[in-house]
Amino acid sequence: MDGLIALGAFFLVVGVLLVWGKAQRMLGVFFMLRSNLGIRFIDYVAGLCPGFWRFLADYSVLLSFGGLGAYYLSSHRQSRGALYGSVLLSGALLALASAYAGRYESAVAFIALSLSVWFLMSRLESPLLDAILSMAYLMLAFAQVFDVFTSALYGFFGLPAVMVYLLSTHGLNIVTAKTSLPGISPMLPSERGGSIGVGFPGYDLFVPWWHALIALFITLAAHEGAHGIMIRVAKVRLKSTGVLTLLTMPIGAFVEPDDEELKQRPSVDRMRVYTVGSFANLIVGLAAAAGMFLLISASSSVVYSDGMRVVGFMDGYPAKDVLKEGSVIYSVDGVSTTDLALYRNATGAHKPGDVLSLETSEGRFDIKLMDSKDEPGKAYMGVYLADNLRIRGFVGMLVSVAVLGFLLESLGWVAFFNINIALVNLLPIVPFDGGGMFKELLQVPSMSEAAVKRFLYASAAVMGVLFVVNVIPLLRLFWGFLVSLV
Repeated sequence: MDGLIALGAFFLVVGVLLVWGKAQRMLGVFFMLRSNLGIRFIDYVAGLCPGFWRFLADYSVLLSFGGLGAYYLSSHRQSRGALYGSVLLSGALLALASAYAGRYESAVAFIALSLSVWFLMSRLESPLLDAILSMAYLMLAFAQVFDVFTSALYGFFGLPAVMVYLLSTHGLNIVTAKTSLPGISPMLPSERGGSIGVGFPGYDLFVPWWHALIALFITLAAHEGAHGIMIRVAKVRLKSTGVLTLLTMPIGAFVEPDDEELKQRPSVDRMRVYTVGSFANLIVGLAAAAGMFLLISASSSVVYSDGMRVVGFMDGYPAKDVLKEGSVIYSVDGVSTTDLALYRNATGAHKPGDVLSLETSEGRFDIKLMDSKDEPGKAYMGVYLADNLRIRGFVGMLVSVAVLGFLLESLGWVAFFNINIALVNLLPIVPFDGGGMFKELLQVPSMSEAAVKRFLYASAAVMGVLFVVNVIPLLRLFWGFLVSLV
């Protein structure tokens, strides 16, 4: 609690400085802190290979909006070649993934399919046919992991449609009382076991502040840096870079183009600017996940666990009064607990009221289990656990477990933040990038400005309803908190 009070005092001081300073204030509670930091670097990177950045942005349109994205790209001659190249690149990536998984027949099939689709597209040059072929192609690729309906939804309308479908399904489960988890949860300062970090109300997720800072910095740098690069590739002036805050809490970053110049650019240039931010986050997130996988694979032969380390306690349960944070549980009732699966096997059959005999690094302790507050009938002693890792041999002399654990956890949170930000930012509503992309898509069939606005208003209304339904569990939590204060 002391840590949260100190953090609150820090935010209060920063808030006073913001109010007295020259930061731009919007809607009374938002501040834009502008600077020229990074503009020269963005200019340099944008000038290295403009064609490569344009291709990546066009590829992102296809991956983001599926068949609709293919129709858009094919309708603009300057992006049609990128669409055909995207098909070949996707085929190569799918073939490599299949080969890595040992599915060599699928790898050959993906190569043959991508070449066939590319040949038909490049010869017929029909936006409608390109859209149909892309829909079928992406649906088939997505079906390797997801069900037929979700795959078809992605193939036709892309990731925004999948996100809307998932929010709708979760919202229905909330309304019918099938789940008490919110579909949407804000990231807020939090504390666990004396450690400061961020959490997500309604979820048992806690990110220590160092990991949160690293993940947020990488996420924002990738997202806004990609926007900045495409702004300069489109030959639009970049006015500033900066940070956006809600009162004193940083909630995002921005790159600020010359809006008038951007409006005068072709639709394709605006689409590229909108789409690359989420695509950059997706690439970084997948790269972090791959890095974590490779690091685990490389260290699996020298890293082992000798027990479960106590990393925190749940309030109101007996473990907090018996064990110490950092102590290691080696066995439960004489059964070894060198990993989480063994620990669950040793404790899973017990009921509330049973007494566990724990052999720990601090000695032997007996703990009486309590009934779970959230799941009646389930026995809890109230601890948060992690593998107590050790490194064998010479490698252990060079790299400590703490360093390895910090790297793995950092990569995990970088992947978590980037992938989630990428998906959320594709939602077809302002202020998300997906709102700008959706507007450009609607202009392809030569719709009137009034019709485009009606579609955008309808999309905003639908998303508004989904947001409200998905935060109902948070409103219940907030109401319960107010009642407890009274």
